[in-house]
Amino acid sequence: MQADLDLARANRDLSKLTRDRWQNLLQKGVVSRQDGDEKQADLAVKEAQVAKAEATLSTAQDTIHANQANLARLEQMKAFARVTAPFDGLVTARLVDVGVLINAGNGGVSKEMFHVAQIQPLRIFVNVPQTYVAQIHAGQLAELRVQERPGQVFPARVGSISTSLDAASRSMLAILKTPNSDASLYPGMYAQVRFSGANVKPILRIPGDAVILGTAGPRVATVGADHIVHFKNITIGLDLGSEVEVTSGLSAGTLVISNPTDAVQENVLVEVRSR
Repeated sequence: MQADLDLARANRDLSKLTRDRWQNLLQKGVVSRQDGDEKQADLAVKEAQVAKAEATLSTAQDTIHANQANLARLEQMKAFARVTAPFDGLVTARLVDVGVLINAGNGGVSKEMFHVAQIQPLRIFVNVPQTYVAQIHAGQLAELRVQERPGQVFPARVGSISTSLDAASRSMLAILKTPNSDASLYPGMYAQVRFSGANVKPILRIPGDAVILGTAGPRVATVGADHIVHFKNITIGLDLGSEVEVTSGLSAGTLVISNPTDAVQENVLVEVRSR
C-alpha cells in the first residue's frame, strides 16, 4: 500500500508538470483549450488517486494498531496462566489442583492458590515482657536456639519493635531477623531467644505452686532462720507455668514453702525439709 501511494504521488507530480506545460502552450495559442482542460482533468484524477491511496494506507495502519492492541490483550490473558511470586521463596502450601477454575477478578469468590514463605532471612516474633522492655532496642544482637537443632546457636538482630505493649499480656512485640543461610530453621518453629545486654539484673524465680493468690494479692509463705512462718506480698513478673519470676517482695536465699496447705499460718513453727 505504501508503494501504491508512492506511485500515485509520482503520477500526480508528472500530471502536474504536464498540465503546467500545456497551460503555457495554451496561453501562447499553440494548443487548443480542449487539450488544456484534458490535462487539468487528468491532474485532478491523479490527485484523487493519491488521496485514495493515503486513505487506504491510513485505514491499514489503524487496523494494524487495533490488531497489535488485541494481541497485547491476548498476551496478557495468556500470562495469567503463569503465576509469578512477588519474591523468591518456597511454596509451603498448594490449595488448588490441575483443572480447578481460578477466578480472574471478575467479581466471583476469590480463592487462595499457594502459600509462599521466604526463609532466607527468617523473621522471629518475640513478645517481650514489660519487665524487660526498656532493655530492648532496634539493632540489638540476640542468640536463637531451637530444641530440634541441639547445640546450634543462630545469630539474630532486632529489626524493629512495636514501641507499644499489648494490654492483655503486657508484652511488647519485637521482630528479629536471622540469616538462616542453610535453611535449617522453618517457619512456625518455637524458639528460645537470648538478647545481648538484657537480663543485667539477676532474675529471682520460685516454684509456681508456692504462690498464694487471694484478695490481698499474690503472697508466699516464707520461713526464717527461727523456723517461723511469715507471709510476704510479692510482685510477679513473667509466669512460666512451673516457675514464676518475682520482681519484688523477696530476696535471694529466702526459703519459701512449696504448695502450702491451710495448716500453714502466720507465726507457725515448722520443720524445714528440702525437696
